[in-house]
Amino acid sequence: EKCGHRRPMHHAFGIPHIMHVFMLPPLGFMSVVVAFAAFVISVLYRRTLLLGNDFRPHVDLHGGEFTGSSYSSDSLARSLAALIQCPSVSLDSRDSSSSAGDSSSSAFDCVHDALFEKFPNAHAVLALTKVAKHSLLYEWKGSDSTLEPLLLVAHVDVVPVSAEQKTMWSHEPFGGEIVDNRVWGRGALDVKDRVVAQLAAVEALVARGVRQPKRTVYLAYGHDEEVMGYRGAGAIAKELKRRGVARLACVVDEGGAVVKGALPGLAKHMEYAAVGTSEKGYLNVRLRSTMAGGHAAWPPAQGSPVTAIGRALAAIHENPLPLRLTPPVVAMLERAVPFVSEPLRTIFANTHVFGPIVTRVFSGKSPKTAAMVRTTIAATKVLGGDKSNVVPAAAEAWLNVRVLPGEKARDAVSAIRDRVAHLGVEVDAIEDDEHHVFDPAPISPYGSDVPAWVALERAFHRTYGRDVIMAPMVMMGGTDSKHYVTMTDTVYRMGPRLTDAEISSVHGADESIGVDTLVDEARLFENFVALYCVD
Repeated sequence: EKCGHRRPMHHAFGIPHIMHVFMLPPLGFMSVVVAFAAFVISVLYRRTLLLGNDFRPHVDLHGGEFTGSSYSSDSLARSLAALIQCPSVSLDSRDSSSSAGDSSSSAFDCVHDALFEKFPNAHAVLALTKVAKHSLLYEWKGSDSTLEPLLLVAHVDVVPVSAEQKTMWSHEPFGGEIVDNRVWGRGALDVKDRVVAQLAAVEALVARGVRQPKRTVYLAYGHDEEVMGYRGAGAIAKELKRRGVARLACVVDEGGAVVKGALPGLAKHMEYAAVGTSEKGYLNVRLRSTMAGGHAAWPPAQGSPVTAIGRALAAIHENPLPLRLTPPVVAMLERAVPFVSEPLRTIFANTHVFGPIVTRVFSGKSPKTAAMVRTTIAATKVLGGDKSNVVPAAAEAWLNVRVLPGEKARDAVSAIRDRVAHLGVEVDAIEDDEHHVFDPAPISPYGSDVPAWVALERAFHRTYGRDVIMAPMVMMGGTDSKHYVTMTDTVYRMGPRLTDAEISSVHGADESIGVDTLVDEARLFENFVALYCVD
């Protein structure tokens, strides 16, 4: 400064300051930055290449290998129609709403009679036990007692059709109409189609000369899956244990589907066979507010219990739980790496780096993809007040909560309490005979070293062709498989090829399935049982 020169300034925490500390000239520091960036890029790219080369789909369609028997599409359609015409609704005992359907014994007897009539050859080789009066357990005894059994799961109950919803149907909900090469009615997709497909697969194998598989196969059809399955699947699980079946090799239940457009970047001809390797936890939470009621002509300044509940619902809606990637979703993205181009290839292969980007994309793409990356909270019931001119003394709201794998149901309850603590609203999980609390299911193993996974992947390829990628996912709805998770480490939740419209019709109006889809579903189960239990 004495010579008239300024001393160079080293701004706190700035790049010049860092270079000064490490005694690096500007060009030397930039070289380090470039070298570090190159190292990071090389690591990411190496992982991308490894995943791209690691995908080994078990496609074995060559050499005239078996791809499924010839089915009578008319026979399958009529079999499903007969089941739909049995209005076997499983009603929540608290649900007093007017709805179409029949939860009496006659409706389930109708299902049983239809199965006997439509599938005589299956019943000739399967040993049937009725469990808890309405549920069905079939056993196809295997020749090798050292092999743990396979359990195929479905259910014969359906959800009701409300009086309001019935007006939205273009076909009678329980008519079982076959129109436009589709079978229409409640249960067409959830999941009487599955019962038909599995029994048809058994008959097809019998027709091929398979009187006895190597591995024992059980078919378990509960009658109350739609209301948590304790009386049906829960009772079947107890029956299996009573027989000495301590472990199952694999459980296959409803869940995913073969779909197009599941991920951005996939070629239009590629399809995803999404298989649920875990299932979100489930609970209902009650919000309750109480205060002195009174005349509506002079309402309290702070508002009524209804006001408090409204504020609580708004607080919960405006503060959703955090986004997070789970191992099944990571695996789903990694399976797509060989089939997408950059930059998606590097992003999917390196979710440990790009996870925040992926979760934001999923959360904004659709409600279904958003539910894959966070614990969801849905307000489903609001109760309060009997008269329009009376301020009620109490009000409540019910929340249906689906808990992401890796979390606990109690964590969700705590998170809800935190969001409404300032509003004076009580928060409690609902547990009684009809409402239960389930933590997320364990994550099942998958990959080329898991025989059941390999057999299922081959079955998908033999049924739907080479352009199907089978990959894990998180099952967002609840299934009967929850009652069998203590008997096996391997639970797969899968389904046939479906469109978005078909998926949206489940529990909704105009539920229906294409006859061709039903035929393919039968082939899928035939291929899987042949590969895993016969060959």
